[in-house]
Amino acid sequence: MLRVDRSRVAIPGRSARAAGRPGAGAAALLMLFATALSACTSPTHRVEQGIDQAPIGRAGVMKLNDAAARPSPRRSAAPAGQAATASDSELHNELIRGMIAQDQFYAAVAHIQAQRVSSGDSTELRWLEGDARRRLGELSEAERLFNTLGDSAYAAHAQHGLGLIAARRRQEERALTHLTSAVALHPTAAEFRNDLGYAYLRAGQFDAALRQLATAAELAPDDPRIRNNLILLLLASGDTQRARDMADNSDVDAAGFARLQAQARQFTPATARRP
Repeated sequence: MLRVDRSRVAIPGRSARAAGRPGAGAAALLMLFATALSACTSPTHRVEQGIDQAPIGRAGVMKLNDAAARPSPRRSAAPAGQAATASDSELHNELIRGMIAQDQFYAAVAHIQAQRVSSGDSTELRWLEGDARRRLGELSEAERLFNTLGDSAYAAHAQHGLGLIAARRRQEERALTHLTSAVALHPTAAEFRNDLGYAYLRAGQFDAALRQLATAAELAPDDPRIRNNLILLLLASGDTQRARDMADNSDVDAAGFARLQAQARQFTPATARRP
């Protein structure tokens, strides 16, 4: 069971108690950001077993508009005409990202194909197509596209995509390898750490899951998917009261908490599994 050193951390609305339990240091991270998570008032998302679905994986398009998440390949200066063409391509790519964010994956692929005809191929187009095809369930083609991006500015995103594909195929070790690589290449991407944390949770590696989810929560304190995964981790660890406290602080309603409880039953620590 994950336990929290109550002598160091207090939950809003509850008194802190001295405990001094051995092994509580790592779990105490959970409540270091409980207050910050209490500001998250969105209703709980549907939590499903697959890593490629909510609360992880199906996080929407990977916020390539954000400076922290979007790769920034260096561009050399170009003549005015070429600059205008590049600007048009960027606008078209922005349109494609919007389609993916709205689950219009077939339309996104069609526009990617049109963009290649007009402007040629690019690493960004290959990543966008891989992401769209992964979400369509065209895993082999998505995998092929991601594998072409190893030395590009999209390497971290490609590793993340490969990790989600492996997880969907129930290849746990391979998923962990790819997701770990994604985090190593892009340490501040909260969605990467969230997905890696969930993969560890599914593998029964609760301590490793805690480290990734705690970091993700501090990087993106308003993301309900990360909060839900933290609650899942507490429930899977048998700390129902602590999970309920976090849910109450985050305005998770009773129905949402019940769904999280039902989902948590599928997770068991690796040490408790039969060889």
